[in-house]
Amino acid sequence: AEQVQAILDGMVTPLRDLKERGIFSEAEIHAIVSRRRESEYLLRRRAVRKADYLRYIEAEMYLEKLRAIRTRRILARQKRAEKEKAQQTDATSNSKDKKKKTHAGDAHVIQHIHFLFTRVIRKFRSDVELHLQHAEFAKETKSYSRLGKIYTEALQVHPRNAGLWIEAASHEFFGHFDEALNERVGGGSVQTARVLLQRGLRINPSSQDLWLQYFAMEFHHIQKMRGRRAVIMEGGEYKETQTAAANEETDPLFTEATIPAVVYKNAIKAISSDVTFRLKFLDLCRGFPETHVIESTIMDGIKKDFHDKPEAWIARAAYAAEKERKDKDDINLTLAKRQKGNDGNANTISNEVVGILEEATDQLPTPDMYLESIHFLRDYVTGLLESGTDDDDERKLISENIKECNVFLDKLLRKAHELEIKSARLVMEHANYLASMGMIGDAVNLLEEFVTKNDHSTEYVAVWIHLARMSEQLEPPRSGLPFLQKALSSIPMHDKGYKVVLLELFDDLLISQSVVLNGVKKNEYLSDLFQQILLLSPGEEYKVIGEKEDPLVDLPARSVADACLQYLKYAFQDGGIVAARKVYKAAIQSNYVQSIDGKTQGDLNALRDFFNQCIRFEKTSSKALSKKKKSSEAKMHLRRLYDSAISLFSDSVLVDDFQQRRAEDVILA
Repeated sequence: AEQVQAILDGMVTPLRDLKERGIFSEAEIHAIVSRRRESEYLLRRRAVRKADYLRYIEAEMYLEKLRAIRTRRILARQKRAEKEKAQQTDATSNSKDKKKKTHAGDAHVIQHIHFLFTRVIRKFRSDVELHLQHAEFAKETKSYSRLGKIYTEALQVHPRNAGLWIEAASHEFFGHFDEALNERVGGGSVQTARVLLQRGLRINPSSQDLWLQYFAMEFHHIQKMRGRRAVIMEGGEYKETQTAAANEETDPLFTEATIPAVVYKNAIKAISSDVTFRLKFLDLCRGFPETHVIESTIMDGIKKDFHDKPEAWIARAAYAAEKERKDKDDINLTLAKRQKGNDGNANTISNEVVGILEEATDQLPTPDMYLESIHFLRDYVTGLLESGTDDDDERKLISENIKECNVFLDKLLRKAHELEIKSARLVMEHANYLASMGMIGDAVNLLEEFVTKNDHSTEYVAVWIHLARMSEQLEPPRSGLPFLQKALSSIPMHDKGYKVVLLELFDDLLISQSVVLNGVKKNEYLSDLFQQILLLSPGEEYKVIGEKEDPLVDLPARSVADACLQYLKYAFQDGGIVAARKVYKAAIQSNYVQSIDGKTQGDLNALRDFFNQCIRFEKTSSKALSKKKKSSEAKMHLRRLYDSAISLFSDSVLVDDFQQRRAEDVILA
């Protein structure tokens, strides 16, 4: 109690000031003191909670917003009164501007909130979020002098948090933008920022974010120095002169980015085996001018250290493409180089991008390298096609580049086929390319040859289905059913790929015009496939996959629920209500329709439609029955359907609709 009272006693002077100035009334002051006393007692409990501190701080923040609004209103009223008084007295003497008077109450609430943050952080030191909240509050209230201390205390407790080191260095280097003054406040100390980042890196040498931010900060510093030099050379005008340009040409700080280069070299020593990390440095360089020297250094290092990484080769090709776009202004020089290369050797590759990709696939003949090269090449050609121009020489150059890329793409796919690189994605890329060239027959033969040699693995399921779809594009069209049947016979039933082919075959067979398939009647075959689908669906849905879950190979998985719905409609159309009952009874009795666990929203919607369709068919058929049969048999089937639906959707919002309709159709009918 004594400690609480001591804290409240320290608030007397600022609260009295707020009352005397009319910002808060006496009743409001009493309410503030009462709330603070209650909150302080909560903080003195034996088992204090963080939530008590946060509620206390939140209440004080609202109080500060109210104080600021009322203070601005009172000051505006005082200024209007002083202006009117000056007009009435018609004062002619020029009096000096009065200095703005400071009041004890103005900073009181903000100081109290800082005091509360200090106390809660001392109590819950391991919570980094509290430090960040305190820093954010200091920025909002322009308490910039406190920010350095806040970050220092946070880093003492959380030295492994890279984000805190970056925040602290940013505060020291950039400062903060004050909207009221319309200028940046604080910052400018690159030495302090460097010290902070270097300390952070000594503790966290493998932190990529710290290395990247240190690298970026040094480029920001170079830009600041470049701007400052331009001002000095032009006597205060932001305009580069020949003298300034000459100085920059000879100064390694600008031409070679000496300090960022040192940061980069130390970074790759600390993290030497991550090519993605080095590519992030390259991305940062693109945000600053005159970085070609260090960009070349980065690319040379990637070329030397990561010749076995597809992403490194693609990065080199992308860099060459970007360099080509930057140099496109000198068309004559580019055409001259191309002509010289073609004259020297007929096999010379004049396009640097194509040359890099060819070297990559020669040195690294893996499926990933081939696929990455194909995808990059297509994007590169798309970019060339979209770069419209009116210049004849430039159009000629673009046309030659596109032609060379298409020739290389064909060569690349043929080479992959000759090397017999086993990859479902790669063979489908080759088939799609052949199809785009109008060679559907060759595409089908390619896929058929591939599945014949590799017909027992789940990862090749996508190729089987692709083969079935492409065979339907032949002239004359061929049915894809034989290929799906062959796939089904070659894949073990316990393999998850078996179910994917099964659903694909079942869906194709439903829309097939064939009455007999391999000596078996269509309806009998459908019934057998449907039973297999239900047996292989123990209540959970899963999606099939291709290699490494690449989206290019992922198949739109057929839904068991949708198969049930489509088969129900087919059966009713083909054999009436009797055939439809066989379908929905088999589905309802299976494990698949016993629980909604593991099912997507699409599956649930399909099952809802399945039950609704069953009920609709039963109602339609009951109209043709006599009243006696209608009241007994129809109600029995409807009751069974509603009970099954309610049981399935018992934990879903869909259950309410079925319960209401059951009461109307079964109980009240």
